[in-house]
Amino acid sequence: MSSHGDHISVYESNATESSIVKTHFESALKSFLHRSQQNSQVGALFQVRLVTIEASMATKLLNLLQTDYPFPKAFYPNRSKIDFEVPIVQGYRSILPRNHYLSHQTLQIFHVINGDIASLKKFLEKMVYVGSAHRDRMIFIGEEKILVELLHSKIVSRLKYKFGIVMEDGRVLKNPIIYDGGKLEASFDAPLFETMLNNLPGRRLKVSAYPNPPYLYVDSQQQYAGGSYYQMLYFMGIKHNYTMEVDHKTPEGSGFYKNGIWNGMTGDVYYRRADVGLFMGLTVERYGIIDTIFLQPDIVHFMTRQADGHIKFLAIFSPYNLTAWLAIFLADLTSGYQINWLAFPEYENIPMDFPTLDSRKEYKVVFNFHAGTSFQYFDTAKSGMIHNVRQRFVLEPDIQKCVIEAAVEKHSVCISWGPVITRAIASNLTLPGPFKPMVVLSKPAVNFPVGFGFQYNSMFTDTFEMIAKYWRDSGLIPKWNSDVYSKFTSKGKSWLKSQKNGEFYHRIDSKWKKSLASVAPFNFDNVAAAFAIVVGGVLLSFIGFVGEIFHVIIKALIVFYSRTLTKLSLDTMQQLFCWGGAPVFGANWLQILALDLHSPLDICQCNCIKLDSTNH
Repeated sequence: MSSHGDHISVYESNATESSIVKTHFESALKSFLHRSQQNSQVGALFQVRLVTIEASMATKLLNLLQTDYPFPKAFYPNRSKIDFEVPIVQGYRSILPRNHYLSHQTLQIFHVINGDIASLKKFLEKMVYVGSAHRDRMIFIGEEKILVELLHSKIVSRLKYKFGIVMEDGRVLKNPIIYDGGKLEASFDAPLFETMLNNLPGRRLKVSAYPNPPYLYVDSQQQYAGGSYYQMLYFMGIKHNYTMEVDHKTPEGSGFYKNGIWNGMTGDVYYRRADVGLFMGLTVERYGIIDTIFLQPDIVHFMTRQADGHIKFLAIFSPYNLTAWLAIFLADLTSGYQINWLAFPEYENIPMDFPTLDSRKEYKVVFNFHAGTSFQYFDTAKSGMIHNVRQRFVLEPDIQKCVIEAAVEKHSVCISWGPVITRAIASNLTLPGPFKPMVVLSKPAVNFPVGFGFQYNSMFTDTFEMIAKYWRDSGLIPKWNSDVYSKFTSKGKSWLKSQKNGEFYHRIDSKWKKSLASVAPFNFDNVAAAFAIVVGGVLLSFIGFVGEIFHVIIKALIVFYSRTLTKLSLDTMQQLFCWGGAPVFGANWLQILALDLHSPLDICQCNCIKLDSTNH
């Protein structure tokens, strides 16, 4: 929108004046100016530039504008000198600097005559390249035959808002419904140039597209086989009646050279070799170079191999919790095994974000280098974590080598765009059959908005922006991306299946099996290990229990035999001394012996004494 600092500029040609036929264009022009000022969607004010061939026509138009467009104006009588008239609004000059950077809508009024069409087309070409062809309103005034020829020319088709006013009868010639060869619409009502104007029907758009799945997928026969951004353009073409000319071979590179020359899709759009760049990152470097619309965010992250699982050391001492010990078999199959440390191993600590990667100096950082937006992000970092990681880059242009090394080598990561890494994993690290991922993806380092790219001030930018809001919320973009990834997964499985005798297949197959073996719950080895620990404890307890039983039995036997032997010895001594030995040793000695031992010899003593007394 413009401010009160609107201008009327007049360019007068040196062409020979011709006689002016009676004209009726004033009413149509007045109607347009009045309706524009009253319509809030269009905007009330314009910068007005008047390009006329004949002085008399210029005077007539100026008088009309002075009367029907009563806003501050500045006149440009010629190319070399600018004179300002006294402003109508007080403080007009102080308003100009503040509004200098506003996005103005310029109204260009051209008087067209037969001999000036060629030079006018050249002027319009320059204006399209350096002007605001997507916002400027163009009004062409002239004879009907001349206007029809001009409005059907290629360069005028690059102007978004334009119409012609026939001088003879004041009819208005509007854009055709179908641009390619369509007939102009004629009426007496000037168009309002609404901002939601759809100017796509009948167009043939040149599209610059680097074949980068999942945005654009080209099969082995060089046929377009899908891709989210290609699908969007394709179905929009069906709906809005335009065709595409897609070039996926020419765009190479996705950055700019040190001498300021752009390449890749950005270069094709910037140098106007293409109308649309299929997918563009909205970066600071591209701002002001091309127009872009936002469709979805894209990320830059790294990948590394899946963490290895290790059985916790404490599992040897405490394989089960208290509940499991109380009900060993039931707990092992239900609640006890769920908390068992053997079933859920401890994993090594691997980096999952860029700050952690910065602190883990032992990690090798491989960057998938293709001189694109992601590399510019790292390369322009002056300090901090991103700068530190950049210093450790090992540049690898082959994404397959990058992801394979990160998947199988310890302490290695691969950095690239999210979609690039995802499709490389799908096509190179997907074994046939059910597959548990061998790698993990980090948290993103940065999010870049990605969308279609257009020429700067392109006439298609607003139209695509109007349509893009429906794509963003439809869910079709991730669905189409997923379809492309599925194709890569299928091809990757087939390729690896054909490499079963190769070293690479055996390498990742062994890595995969090792990863599964270390973390799979209810693995037989884990169950066997748990029971082995329990049985081992039971066996040790059983051995100890049996040993204790034997110890008690042996001790009892020893006591029993010792008592038996003692009793046998006493009986023998009784027989010896009481019956056979009394006459030899005498009763007095036996009595003393019995009294000293306090043993069953007391009986013997009594008997012996009794016998002795009897004998005497």
